[in-house]
Amino acid sequence: MQNHNKLLLEGLAERGHEITVISTCHPDGIQSEQRNNLTLYYLSNTQFGSARKGWKSQSLNIFSHLNQTKNFDLICSQGPFFPPIREHLIKNIPLVTLVQAHEAWVMLSEINQFVTLRTNFPDVTRRILSFIYYYLKWEVSNFQKSDLIIPPSHEVAKSLQSWYFIKPDKIKTIYNAVDTKHFKPDSKAKRRILKQYPQLKRKKIILFLSHVTKQKGLHLLIKILPSLVNQHPNLTVIVVGGGDYLEQAKKNSFELGVADQMVFTDMVEIDTIPDYINAADIFVLPTLRREGLPLSILEVMACKKPVITTNIGGNTSVIKNGINGVLIPPKNMHQLEQSIILLLNNEKLASKLAQKGYESIIENFELKKMLDCYETLLSEQVDVSRKSKI
Repeated sequence: MQNHNKLLLEGLAERGHEITVISTCHPDGIQSEQRNNLTLYYLSNTQFGSARKGWKSQSLNIFSHLNQTKNFDLICSQGPFFPPIREHLIKNIPLVTLVQAHEAWVMLSEINQFVTLRTNFPDVTRRILSFIYYYLKWEVSNFQKSDLIIPPSHEVAKSLQSWYFIKPDKIKTIYNAVDTKHFKPDSKAKRRILKQYPQLKRKKIILFLSHVTKQKGLHLLIKILPSLVNQHPNLTVIVVGGGDYLEQAKKNSFELGVADQMVFTDMVEIDTIPDYINAADIFVLPTLRREGLPLSILEVMACKKPVITTNIGGNTSVIKNGINGVLIPPKNMHQLEQSIILLLNNEKLASKLAQKGYESIIENFELKKMLDCYETLLSEQVDVSRKSKI
């Protein structure tokens, strides 16, 4: 969501729109900053990234104060977390809610993980309680009060209708997008990665690029790695990202005897991510989570690399199995292994999937197209509001 917001806000600002951002506290204590047409306010008495502990009152106070002078034309909320306020404060100001996913999907993913692994029952209990809190306190009310809801895939759109009883005409899907000026094929990138990780020389590289949690399926990839290495001894998996499963993943790789076939980078600068993608031969994301539309998949396809992922959530909006990538059922380690072996053994097929994936990005998921769609829909909401004031 952070990367998506950055692309969206900076893109709209570059097109001349004046944007004010109200967010939770900045990790470095910054209170506000100005970036051309972007003004950002960080609320010090809140918890970073959380709608709890002060967000409701603090965001309401600063919005009310700013609206007295700025007279906002539109409220655009990232997720259903715009605080309920007195009607006269937002009269005739349309409310648009952007939704990458929702709490019901997160809860179902946690339950699915528990059923699969038979672990972390306390985490499942907390997630169910969290779902009840957010569902009742924020989601139902805000979705119903929104004038327009924008999800990143048709799968999310359908789920919103089922869980929150939202009329279809209030939902307009706009696909997430990738900046193809930044994420693009680069034949020199592999040299830069090999200079940093010389142990990758003459290796076939599988890339796992994601927040490292069990829901993202890294544990499944590690489990099949001994078998993969037996068939392809020159194989290495590079894990780019950090998260609560990272240390356990390292431990598991030692226990299975494949630590030498894995490289863990932890968190990296976003500007270096295209290098890691371009250095890889195959990208694998065996996620168990109902994804909205993962940017990592779009970024990999934009770099013309083949993708293997699960047929869950918004993944199916971008990947067409056997045409521009490979889709497998969640939790199916046999198909995961067979798909990896297939692409390792058949470079012609891997290249074909990568090329078709690249063409899909240019046709449907390029940044300009996403910005055009947002600009059109948001402008329509403002126009309707202005007409109602006449």
